Amino acid sequence: MTEATLGPLEGIKSAIVSALRAGIDEDIPASDPLHKVINNVTLEYPLKKGEWPAMWVGFSIRKLAPIGINDSTFLNVVGDGSYKLWSFEGNASVTILALSNVERDRIADSFIRMFAFSEHHASQNDFWNALQTQPYILISTQRGELKPTGQSEGPGMAPPWDNNILGYSDSYSFDIMGQFASSIKTGALVRLSEVIISPTQSNQPNLGEWI
Repeated sequence: MTEATLGPLEGIKSAIVSALRAGIDEDIPASDPLHKVINNVTLEYPLKKGEWPAMWVGFSIRKLAPIGINDSTFLNVVGDGSYKLWSFEGNASVTILALSNVERDRIADSFIRMFAFSEHHASQNDFWNALQTQPYILISTQRGELKPTGQSEGPGMAPPWDNNILGYSDSYSFDIMGQFASSIKTGALVRLSEVIISPTQSNQPNLGEWI
């Protein structure tokens, strides 16, 4: 049985980062502003000069619930213990960090274009494909809605290495929902393709439990 070393919150954030990196890959032309963040899509706030401009990714869970009647559905992977299936809803955030107003706006424009239109172009659809084919997290999104949460600039946005430089940010969020399976013993995420859902009586061997 393949388990991830990370828990659900980090797993969801990592899935979003992975999808953004897939959408901003080596195939995009150098003239595209997203090319500037090709190596700087991150879960951590960028602290070094070479890490800007960047996309800083966050996620907050709004709802988390077990799937099953009366909190009773357990998943059993043959020969390897019990697992539980969960559903979640939450808000993903992408904050663009740059060192000039025009750089920030051009990266934001390209991100909006990728979010809004890439699904209509097979050659540019890596972002959505990667988001929906994660091995540990089943994710679906509200594709029709990207919510701007505001731009910021000024001394308060100065990059960590030099307080005399102005920083610029632009933030967006979108709703996602999905499912994941976690080990009852360790809490670790389980590869969804290896989970067998068997809501049967516990006296039937190798078929999971319905308690």
